[in-house]
Amino acid sequence: MEKVYIVAMELFLLEILLYFTNLSFLVGVTILFLSFCFLILKNKGLSIYIFPIIFLVRVIFFINFSEINTGDEIYFKTNIINGYGKIIKINNKLYFKNKYISLERIEDGKYNILGCVKRIDGNLLEVKILEKKKLKDNRVEEYLNRKIKKIKEDTSNGCFNLLNGVLLGENRYIYRDVKEMFRYSGGAHLLAISGLHIGIIIGLLTYIIGLFKLERRIKNIIILFILTIYVFSIKVSPSVIRAYIMGTIYIASIIFYEKVDIRKSLALAFVITLILYPNSFSNISFLMSYISAFSIIGIYPKIKIEKDFKGVVMVNIIIFLLMLQIILFPLTLYFFNSISILAFIPNMLLTPLGSLFIFLGFISLLLPDLLIRFFLGWVLEDMYNILILILDLFNKIPFLSMEVNFNIGLLDVIFIYFILILIFFYKEISSFIKNISLIKLKN
Repeated sequence: MEKVYIVAMELFLLEILLYFTNLSFLVGVTILFLSFCFLILKNKGLSIYIFPIIFLVRVIFFINFSEINTGDEIYFKTNIINGYGKIIKINNKLYFKNKYISLERIEDGKYNILGCVKRIDGNLLEVKILEKKKLKDNRVEEYLNRKIKKIKEDTSNGCFNLLNGVLLGENRYIYRDVKEMFRYSGGAHLLAISGLHIGIIIGLLTYIIGLFKLERRIKNIIILFILTIYVFSIKVSPSVIRAYIMGTIYIASIIFYEKVDIRKSLALAFVITLILYPNSFSNISFLMSYISAFSIIGIYPKIKIEKDFKGVVMVNIIIFLLMLQIILFPLTLYFFNSISILAFIPNMLLTPLGSLFIFLGFISLLLPDLLIRFFLGWVLEDMYNILILILDLFNKIPFLSMEVNFNIGLLDVIFIYFILILIFFYKEISSFIKNISLIKLKN
């Protein structure tokens, strides 16, 4: 088995231990495991040891595990919209649990704030500001915000808010009822910047830069440069990081004339994401993004129909959407207490329409303001109205999704996925176990 897969499995297991045990137990297990690999398996591969150690260092020195109580003074970084924000860092460290901030109304933007916790309601902290410092946007952020505000002049608030979500990752702007309609109809994946969005950007940039007479390698270096600037000028999430890493590997393979192994790309993206964000396991964006990508790359090729007959494309589309719905079922039940039953049906219409809306949105970021006013503004507004009309229609159909009254725990979710992995990857797991046995016998 390739080392990148082994490292990915190592970090996955360490992340589970981090989430369900404590730091001391995690350190002890990591030391025992690495000792076992070195002394018993006699594995000399540096990556087997380096990445778990880096992960451990990140956890120990860059994660804040302390509990927050009423009356505590905390120093945190956040991005405020309408008086609310998510804690990005607390006391200059990533916070282990997702926490959100409620402040007296201040101007939207990124802040470093010293505040006193007045009230705690679940994962929401009501904070009194003692000191605050607004952080300046970089030039690309200023450009994107200016273009988005320009679009607002020629579109409705609903269209502007949706564009803010799908182009800049600011989903909090999207109206709650619109989010609910997307979720009920199975189109929530369109709202989170992920592989679909990055693919659209790469395709658009490839076409535009392809109009210039440049050497192939130079063109792709420019595409990678623009993509990098864009990604790090929007709201970054695990799904964005995953899509960016895989997109970067794809572009780099063209630059260096190498063949892309998409499975290795996903495993590498998984490793890098956990190194950067060791607190990812409680993040719904992280879980849904990687489980969706894993199922598309690893499971769909095993179940799609290879025979050539009339209508095979449509049948495979249905299989694909139904597979995603089934694979994501444990997560939707865990996070939303809902079960998708027929949501794969509206997805056949929502995904292409949503993709077109996103595509037009990205074009609007590149066009001069005059063209946006006289062309794209009304086109985007019409596309938005069509999407809302279709969403409203589907939301009147019963049993696309269904609310349930029982809960499952994260351990139950992990167990379900463990069983699914055993079912679909039995041969690969058996081969891996045999290889380990052979190594032990040789030693």
